[in-house]
Amino acid sequence: MKKNYDYVIIVVILACHFLYLSNYSKLFIYEFYDYYLEVGNTFHDFFWYPSYAIIKKINVFDQFFNGVPAPYPSGHPAPNYSILHSIIFTPFGLLNYNLSKIFYLFINLILLFSVYKQLKKFLPKKKNLIFFYCVFLFSPALILCLKNGQYTIFCLWGFLLFFNSNNKLFKFTGILIATGKYTFAPIVSFYLFFQKKFTMLLFLLAANIAAVLFYSIYFDISVVSALKNPILMGWKTQAIGAGDLLSFLGNHPRFPFNIIIVLLIFFILKCFIYFNSRRSKVFDLVILSILTLMSLKHLNYDYIFIFPAILLLFEKINFKSKIILSIIIFYFLFILPCSIIETIRYAKYFIFFNFMLNIVLFLIAFKSIMTNKHLNKLYKHIKQK
Repeated sequence: MKKNYDYVIIVVILACHFLYLSNYSKLFIYEFYDYYLEVGNTFHDFFWYPSYAIIKKINVFDQFFNGVPAPYPSGHPAPNYSILHSIIFTPFGLLNYNLSKIFYLFINLILLFSVYKQLKKFLPKKKNLIFFYCVFLFSPALILCLKNGQYTIFCLWGFLLFFNSNNKLFKFTGILIATGKYTFAPIVSFYLFFQKKFTMLLFLLAANIAAVLFYSIYFDISVVSALKNPILMGWKTQAIGAGDLLSFLGNHPRFPFNIIIVLLIFFILKCFIYFNSRRSKVFDLVILSILTLMSLKHLNYDYIFIFPAILLLFEKINFKSKIILSIIIFYFLFILPCSIIETIRYAKYFIFFNFMLNIVLFLIAFKSIMTNKHLNKLYKHIKQK
């Protein structure tokens, strides 16, 4: 068997996913997901329309808030991502909606293949990586993410690209893609600040400001309106997350006080981590993944974001921690997305329970970094290669 047999396995699985999710073929094994998730292949979170609207010169914020020039089309998500995200997605807007969904699914599957290749760089000697990644590919959380047409896979890919690449352009591209979703941006920005990567932080800010200015000029509206409308949209359409502090405190309609409190808490926490831990990119990837899910609103499919952190941690902790870690990640990827949980998903006690699990993950990660030098050695090995 060839050395890269694992790539063949990944491609076959992704091809099967494509056939199922694009409705080309009803593979019997996937009937489980239809029953378990009770969600069709709707792509209802796919942000095609805001990009299409830019091409057609329709101001989606006027359309959503005021019904001008026509009511916002039903079946499409509210335009509560950044303006930059809508501009980046204009290639999808050039295609009709049905064809664009297929293209978007294809890109997501390519990114999942790339994620595996990036994980191999982080874990060059992990022989069972292919097994764990196959389990991940069949996890209900990932299938739900693909069914909904969510952006989280882009965030995961961009995040890994940022930490894996030594090319500054690739690193900036990765972080730009990862922060296209508002809830991923604050913790990443804190990281850039404490790492003194001020140039990249400024470029990130400049890219978003440039997008706002373009939108202002293109639609002949004030800069204030172009800046205010996406924030207002995020406030009015923000859902309740699965296990983050903001959702537990209540992020709507108490804006912006709870958001400020949460960001302040995590800024102080990031400051504490920075000055009380050994520095390595592997450590940063692990901690940032967990902190991101703990802070601002993230739904159940966003927990795919934590998968690389779990893999990096698993072999560096004691047996007891491995058991706890395995139970938690199984719960997040396989149990949390179940449709049966829908009746309690947004209850305060359930959000608090999930938040406490995130805290357990954080404590395991932080303890392992403080007591184990192996991750630093692993990063040095990667850098030498």
